[in-house]
Amino acid sequence: KGPGAAEGGGKEGPVDAIFVIDNSFSMSARLGEVTFLEEARRRAAAAADDLPTGSRFSLATLGTGPTPFTLRPVELRSEVERVEVDWEGRTLDGALARAVRFLEERDAPERPAEVYVFCDGTRRALRADAVKRWPGRVTLQYVDLAGGPVANFYLMPLDLSASSVAPGSTVEIRGALAASGASGQRVVDLVVGGATKESRTVELAGEAPARFDFSIQVERPGTIEGEVRLRESDPLPADDVRYFTIDVEESRRIVLVVDDEAYAAGRLEGKWLALGLALDPAGDRRRIQRIGRRPRDLTEAGLAGCKVVVLPDVGGLGEEAWAALRRFVAAGGGLLVLPGPGTLLPELGVPSAVEILPAEVA
Repeated sequence: KGPGAAEGGGKEGPVDAIFVIDNSFSMSARLGEVTFLEEARRRAAAAADDLPTGSRFSLATLGTGPTPFTLRPVELRSEVERVEVDWEGRTLDGALARAVRFLEERDAPERPAEVYVFCDGTRRALRADAVKRWPGRVTLQYVDLAGGPVANFYLMPLDLSASSVAPGSTVEIRGALAASGASGQRVVDLVVGGATKESRTVELAGEAPARFDFSIQVERPGTIEGEVRLRESDPLPADDVRYFTIDVEESRRIVLVVDDEAYAAGRLEGKWLALGLALDPAGDRRRIQRIGRRPRDLTEAGLAGCKVVVLPDVGGLGEEAWAALRRFVAAGGGLLVLPGPGTLLPELGVPSAVEILPAEVA
């Protein structure tokens, strides 16, 4: 059915009617002075009032219903008024399938049945295959609230090069502009702390999204909250902005204790590549300090300013080194022990090692 209201007047007898309301986020777009969802509520209530006396009414949305049948239009109107926007990204397919199943299982299958769908048609919310096997005895009436495609520009999810960095780092912010039923230029603003930092004029010529990028230089520790938004709003403002958060923390130094001989021979570079990426995913080279396994390196002075010590398959540590590590842990430091082929198990049984390891090693 076209953009006019779904009239029910003129029917010869009562029917069982299910009103399916598209309450996807696109229904929050404005249609003149009201939103599409508000218009859907109005038209659904008007259609129920037009149906013959004795008709039964049920309501379904993208994520709920159909509700039990009621004989009173006023009860349906009350339920319709409580419908809010569903932000879960569901489509009408599931609601229509539930409506058909509900009608097939009703207590009076011989009664005429109708399904009214109130939708704005944005981004093919109702696909053709959703009604491919529609029961012939059930009348489907589609109420196109927009009367045609809704022109809508929207921003796709942002991609940040990093969300947790050290002061002095640069964060790249990549995004894309897309549209349905529209093309042309739009200005995209990078807003941080309520102030516009940079702008890009993005040209959208075809169906493919148009990509853009920004960069932020962070200087001080703290949390940066920002947004990328379209400068010119459209009928659907909910998808005209994307938000991001960047945590800026002082570099937390990690001490990586390695086997000197193996490191000098280049036998560890490939072996510990994955470990290095896990410890320093942002590539902040200041985070990691390599020291040898010599006891004189593992002292309070040598570990000053360190947050975490990592022992990846390190052998040759005696009581003196483990005692330094015990004092480091007692002062609040972190210790990660990764045994491997080079680890001598008896060394993990020295008193200081036993005191700080979570389990006995045998």
